[in-house]
Amino acid sequence: MPSGTTLAGRTVAVLGVGDIGAEVIGRLRAFGAEPVGIGRRPRTETPHAADLLDDAHYHRTADLAGALDGCDDLVVCCPLTAETRGLVGAAALAALGPGGHVVNVARGPVVDRDALLDALRSGRLAGAGLDVTWVEPIDPDDALLAQNVVVTPHVGGVTATSYAGIAAGFVASVERHLGRVT
Repeated sequence: MPSGTTLAGRTVAVLGVGDIGAEVIGRLRAFGAEPVGIGRRPRTETPHAADLLDDAHYHRTADLAGALDGCDDLVVCCPLTAETRGLVGAAALAALGPGGHVVNVARGPVVDRDALLDALRSGRLAGAGLDVTWVEPIDPDDALLAQNVVVTPHVGGVTATSYAGIAAGFVASVERHLGRVT
């Protein structure tokens, strides 16, 4: 029977410490992992980071490879911007501990696809979990799928409850607009 890897005792970097990253940090702690937050602003100027992490467990994106040194795994939770496109490249992936994992729940292009493929093919990374890809849907013949990669369709939030909330918000917006027009 194949054996998996537990989060307990692992150091997991969370790139992006906004609302989603903060939730990930809380869940990592619940599994016995040691979270490290990585953000673009100083820790004291980042509300969630200031509340959740001390200085030793918070780093800036300006030195991503340095921030990942000593981390086993990486969870990508930051927005896609001109500055974050390709941010997780070969140097960042090489800084992760051998046998590490990358989980991307942000946007595909934050991670350099070719660098990820190289790290997986070489065995440097043990695997990746991608809730987003560079082209969606991912091509079934994409070489990444021949590696230890799990791809989900980025629909985790698509539920009857979320759709009801979206519909209610839409109706409220229309009603506000109509109230201003008449």
